[in-house]
Amino acid sequence: MAKRISPDRLAGRMESLFEGQPSLRLPMHKIEAQLHLRKGDRTAFLIALHGLEEEGRLRRDTKGRYYRPEGAKGTPSQVLGILSSLHTTFGFVTLDEGLGDCYISGYDLNGALPGDKVSVTLLPDSRRGKQGKILSVVQEGERRYVGLLYEEHRRLYVTAGNGFRYDLAVQRGSAEGFSPGELVQYTVMPSRSGEWRAVCERSYGRGESARVCADALLDEYGISTAFSEKALAEAAWRSQLPCDLQEEQREDLREWTIFTIDGADAKDLDDAVSLQAMEDGWLLGVHIADVSFYVVPHTPLDSEAYERGTSVYFADRVVPMLPESLSNGACSLNAGEDKRALSALIRLNRQGEILGCRLTKTLIRSCVRGVYSEVNALFEGNATSVIAEKYQPILPILQDMRCLVKEMKQASQKRGVLQLESVECRIHLNENGEADGIVPRPAGEAEELIEQLMITANTAVAKLAKENHLPFVYRVHESPNTERLGQLFDFARVQNLPVPSSAEGVTPHLLQRLVQAAGETPFARLISDRLLRCMAKAKYAPDPLGHYGLALADYCHFTSPIRRYPDLMIHRILGRYLCGEAAERLQKTLKSVTAEAAQQSTTAEIRAMNAERACENCYKAEYMRRYLGDRFTGLIVSVTAAGLFVELENTVCGLVPVEELPEGYLEYDGFLSLADGLGRPVYSVGQQVEIQVAACDVPAGRVKFAFCGFLSTGD
Repeated sequence: MAKRISPDRLAGRMESLFEGQPSLRLPMHKIEAQLHLRKGDRTAFLIALHGLEEEGRLRRDTKGRYYRPEGAKGTPSQVLGILSSLHTTFGFVTLDEGLGDCYISGYDLNGALPGDKVSVTLLPDSRRGKQGKILSVVQEGERRYVGLLYEEHRRLYVTAGNGFRYDLAVQRGSAEGFSPGELVQYTVMPSRSGEWRAVCERSYGRGESARVCADALLDEYGISTAFSEKALAEAAWRSQLPCDLQEEQREDLREWTIFTIDGADAKDLDDAVSLQAMEDGWLLGVHIADVSFYVVPHTPLDSEAYERGTSVYFADRVVPMLPESLSNGACSLNAGEDKRALSALIRLNRQGEILGCRLTKTLIRSCVRGVYSEVNALFEGNATSVIAEKYQPILPILQDMRCLVKEMKQASQKRGVLQLESVECRIHLNENGEADGIVPRPAGEAEELIEQLMITANTAVAKLAKENHLPFVYRVHESPNTERLGQLFDFARVQNLPVPSSAEGVTPHLLQRLVQAAGETPFARLISDRLLRCMAKAKYAPDPLGHYGLALADYCHFTSPIRRYPDLMIHRILGRYLCGEAAERLQKTLKSVTAEAAQQSTTAEIRAMNAERACENCYKAEYMRRYLGDRFTGLIVSVTAAGLFVELENTVCGLVPVEELPEGYLEYDGFLSLADGLGRPVYSVGQQVEIQVAACDVPAGRVKFAFCGFLSTGD
């Protein structure tokens, strides 16, 4: 029997039919005739045609004829991408421009290694989806990898990772002086048979130490910890420059009551606040360290900040975007010290709505170094006399801010700001740098207060930039994936939770209703987690695409230029605008620069987030290793075909493998449960269980649990 053609193949042939013929319009039966289809292909044809229409690659006119809309593009035959994973006989390339992953057979890898930028020619889709062949390596990646050295059958191997999906044998003779159990950096070379072999270059130390793993992670993710001598010298010199108010065109706000509120261990204090009552509302001052004065474009210091893109925060260290002479020194808004700032003076009505914003270069002097825990104690009425005395000069302003933020939060809830359930943790280290405590990170009223004031400033500044047609770096968050959202709605509907009839055009307000309703059920965590998976990733962009999660049309990152490059970039743009440079000229000189900065900043942010998450997991595994064999109560927060993910009260999450559960046969229902042979759920999200800590893999950041029994089940 002849093999039936796939809808994907048919879609490609249909697009080829209309290629280069913008005036061509054909009814369905003529398209079908020109494709010379067999009888059994009609269903695939209809699916393909519907898919092209849904994606906007073909459209129908009023007479039912199909045509190629102007500007519509098919999938290009050659595209760029990154080789993201390599298996023994195949690999996957993550294609640029959001085209997804592409399967590459082992014969078509053309010597590429994980992390390489490659040029790919696309082949007809297969049952695996997109497939192609690598034409060339456009740019080599770091090509230095990290793995745990181990011995098996008298042969050394390094564990999989860094894009490799299999363990690599070590090239004989290249591991002299290295011992099994060490975390090593290695390069690769082909053996005589063409297989890749690891060549050990350096040892970080014993892999069971999370601190050693953190050292390796910095190299693995390409995060530089040392600044060049030129950058350090430039930072030291500029940090000592005296301030001339007239020459720098700064307003003197040192008599204003301005203060900072940060974590107790924070050293890079880049935002301060003030609040004054007005006849028609409030004047909110958000005063941000003027980092753009110290970091000048096209200098060694700027180049290194650009490459870093962001500061990186590990449990045992901070890798700053800027040298400490700036990040913890000249740019940090320390109490009692004169500091350069870029101030956003925002007029608000009594409900906290933005009426206007004026930006100005200033010189400020913070009067109090506020600490979140201390301000929370004040608000809760249990502050010590020492704390009460410290905050006495700003207590009336704090109370006014508290009332103002309450109004702002009510307004944000009406807008439909998404408040998804997530728990962050704080890892405590002992004198040896080992994890000896993990607790959920508190989110008190003081933290929420500062967060809301910063959101207000970011919104006001983005709105000002858009209204004045400035080239800019916006913080954007696009609409969620409708297909995934539809699947979530199907589940929620079965659970009698309020969901819209369609996933198309859903507002954040409707999603927030779902989150609130789920909060009273065992599915609260599941709904939040699945909504997060539906969401587009927040990123930086040169266009004001809006922020879906915050339900805001205008948003940017303005408030942290010490630790985020996009904030520094827009400070520079705003600084030039304040000095009188016309928006038209700024567009001509900076439009392409802002687009490049947005892309680089997004890439750097993702790199930092992945490294921070990996490091946190290593420390969690190190901490739980002391409890091997002990029992804990946990909550099933996710179910997959691999097993149950159980989260403990301290935020540590571990896997109970499906093959180690007592039932002989279990099947994943694709969403919520592992079911028995009759389809009855046995293990579901939301159930409380007792587990035993079975294994802790520190280098991989994985914890394995053994199932002991149920405590209670969700209704």
